[in-house]
Amino acid sequence: TSEVSYNQFLDWCNQQGVPLPFKVLQVLNRGTHGWVEYVERLSCKDEAAAQRFYQRAGMLLSILYVLGGTDCHYENLIASGEHLVLIDMETLMHHDASIFVGSLERTNDQTEANQKFLDSVLRTGLLPYWELKKETIAYDVSGLGNLNYQKTSRHTQVWKSINTDDMHLGYDEIPVSIPQNVPTLNGVELSPNNYIDHLVAGFKQMYSFVIDQREVLIDENSPLASFQSQQVRFVFRATQVYFTILQKTLSPNFLQNGVDRSIELDILSRAFLVAEKKPFVWPIFHAELKAMETLDVPYFEAFSDSDALTISSLEKPIEHYFKEPSYEKVIWRLRNLNKADFTSSSIGATTRHVIMKIGNI
Repeated sequence: TSEVSYNQFLDWCNQQGVPLPFKVLQVLNRGTHGWVEYVERLSCKDEAAAQRFYQRAGMLLSILYVLGGTDCHYENLIASGEHLVLIDMETLMHHDASIFVGSLERTNDQTEANQKFLDSVLRTGLLPYWELKKETIAYDVSGLGNLNYQKTSRHTQVWKSINTDDMHLGYDEIPVSIPQNVPTLNGVELSPNNYIDHLVAGFKQMYSFVIDQREVLIDENSPLASFQSQQVRFVFRATQVYFTILQKTLSPNFLQNGVDRSIELDILSRAFLVAEKKPFVWPIFHAELKAMETLDVPYFEAFSDSDALTISSLEKPIEHYFKEPSYEKVIWRLRNLNKADFTSSSIGATTRHVIMKIGNI
């Protein structure tokens, strides 16, 4: 599993004298299932530990960049003392999808900008970035995001008038609590804005460490070898998109008639209807519908040594859906680590100050 390979790699880094040792989780792999060590959220002991936390966060950012990680938002990380621990590795070595014929047209500038994003540390989801809620409220969902100062809330179903004849299921705006990814010191939440130099230093140190170990890492007996035929998740659409549509279809307006509910689910087809002919990726839409009709979030997988997308409802995968096997992209990235890549990979880092700092390797 990805958890086994990832933690073995962290352990190898520790043995090679990485600047600061990573927290390695114990994993029991039983083939079809397994268990991972519980990670407890803990406060930093002192200011020095807080500084090491953010230095390790920069090191983690460098690792995730090299391994092609994505979706590292605040729910997938836990601040455990001076360690920022990744607890969901299913989107390491995430594939890049090919643009199928007839897909939404993009200008050359848009394509280039999108590729720069995919080739930068922004792709990881670890660095602060903002999303709009109800088109008016911006909030940060990143792995290093500090939500302490964001007056955000979530539209959530709650029971009202409990223990009365008027008891019913309604909605309320529930304040978002401080997530487990945010480090604390003496009961106070820490902000990455106060530790930019440590973040940059950690990223720089780990990047240099990987360069020093490059020949070992690209060798056939590389400590990354177990990633080579790994089954990984491919995120076709953001989970929030599926969740929003599912929540809407559960309202009474769409539960009275199956046709109305089907029409509401059919909104997913819009991404495929721009083609003049039926696109070869049409089975993805059918797989999405099949999952959502049973109130599930669609889940797609691929093997890191393949360019095919696996869909459980199909006997054969969709060949050549991806630009290349994701493991090959990891090796390509390792071979191309240099000053130019280092500078470009820092695009959109925490602040303009971080961009300037990382650029000065």
